[in-house]
Amino acid sequence: LDDTAITSQLNLVKETKPSFIEKFDKFLTVTKKERPSLEDMQGRLADIKYRGKMLLNHPLESSVKSYMKDIKDFLSDVRDHAYESKYRDSLFQKINVVDSKLEKVGDELLDGQTNELALLDSLGHLQGLLVDIYV
Repeated sequence: LDDTAITSQLNLVKETKPSFIEKFDKFLTVTKKERPSLEDMQGRLADIKYRGKMLLNHPLESSVKSYMKDIKDFLSDVRDHAYESKYRDSLFQKINVVDSKLEKVGDELLDGQTNELALLDSLGHLQGLLVDIYV
């Protein structure tokens, strides 16, 4: 084989096999969560508020679990990016309060231990806490 053929084969191998740097860059890109935009978070808060209203009308187990999952996902995104905030200690305290309140409301709903007025109050309180966390 001549030099040109060898060089072309080496280039082909290089093109098909990613380097360590390329693999590592891809790993960082895939594993790093992007910070959600303000519009995304506001949209998610609006969705949570809407689901809360739906929950008042249809307090089914699937609705309760879906509502709780939405809130937990929202809190997870806030928690993931709280390290970038100078108010992170306060954020973590608020997140813990919401987690506790959410578990209590979820348990009461799933056990059928709450009436509509108490549920309305609890959901309003939760939504207020969520807005307070993100603002």
